[in-house]
Amino acid sequence: MNFSYYLACGNTDDAYKSVKGVSSKGVWESMAKMCVKTGRLDVAQKCLGQMQHAQGAAALRECEEPQEQARLAIVATHLNMTKEAEHLYTACERWDLLNTLYQSNGEWDKAIAIAKSKDRIHLRTTYFNYAQHLEALGNVQEALRHYELSETARTEAPRLLCSLGDYEELENYISQAQDAKLYRWYAQYLESKQQLDAAANAYRKAEDWLSLVRIACFYKDVEKAMQICHESGDKAACYHLGRHFEQEGEIKKAIHYFASAGRVQHALRLAQQNNMENDLMSLALSSTPSNMNQAARYYEQNEQFARAVTLYQKAGNVSRALELCFKAELFDSLRKIADDLNADCDPEVLARCAEFFMQHEQHDKAVHLLSISKQFERAVDLCCEHNVKVTDDMAERMTPDKTA
Repeated sequence: MNFSYYLACGNTDDAYKSVKGVSSKGVWESMAKMCVKTGRLDVAQKCLGQMQHAQGAAALRECEEPQEQARLAIVATHLNMTKEAEHLYTACERWDLLNTLYQSNGEWDKAIAIAKSKDRIHLRTTYFNYAQHLEALGNVQEALRHYELSETARTEAPRLLCSLGDYEELENYISQAQDAKLYRWYAQYLESKQQLDAAANAYRKAEDWLSLVRIACFYKDVEKAMQICHESGDKAACYHLGRHFEQEGEIKKAIHYFASAGRVQHALRLAQQNNMENDLMSLALSSTPSNMNQAARYYEQNEQFARAVTLYQKAGNVSRALELCFKAELFDSLRKIADDLNADCDPEVLARCAEFFMQHEQHDKAVHLLSISKQFERAVDLCCEHNVKVTDDMAERMTPDKTA
């Protein structure tokens, strides 16, 4: 009597005291429900223990939600107080937990509605979970539609239709979707079934040129593979065809397709290994400084110093280019390099070039190099000794800085 009276009055503390020694689970359940309505989480936890409701007690103990209302909603859920749990989640604005509650109760329309309006971050997850629910019920078309809404159709639609063995519907679905990734998946599936012609058709719709070239090479149809590379300009396809030609020993074609794929190092490697020096030079000149230096070392080792000097100079390795000019007495190359020298160059390099031009009686070039290396007295003496005409530019360069 006392328990019922206190419970009706909402006096949770006195109600709890009046039944403290009672072992009836029904009494404790009523007490727990009253705690949910009055917001007494501490007493509700004790009631769950007295009820021996292990699942509810564990869920409450493991709950790490900061809001007390959210924790109280956990108790309400395990006591089948769905409306109360809904009100509690709404009160603390835990829309994500409310969405989960609706999903658990199979109220998918409400779950999707709350996800659209309040819980946008979980909208795709909600669509996906609903799609799985529909799949379990055998509603294939609606499951596919919701997989599309969850943006997982590229993987889930083929899986679902393949698991049902409905390959005709799978083909129709992919044709209607007009999605490159789906076409690529379908092409790979057909290829695994050794249906290479159908796979090639699907690869073309997916614009997967690499796979098309791979199939063409498998059939030894190199003309078709070359046509695909020419029409698409796809670098991966060109690289694959280059590897194919390399394996077949057609080095010239391999170099061409490696270069088209942007794999200049592979092309340079083949040109060096097969002593294709003209191809090596043209490739190196249009490549990076590191590749130019690599090709230049090759020419230097083969005593083709003029080409080595050209590549070293273009790669910015001026000191090495000059050393080769002195070593091989490449006077024309040295003159061209000297025209590009400036005050930022190594003073020793400038002095060595100036000495070289003095030895070969090209005094105007020697004066130019001495002036930019700030050896003004020596430049003036050289002008006097050999009657070198001093231009305005030369005079400006040979004038010391007034602030020095």
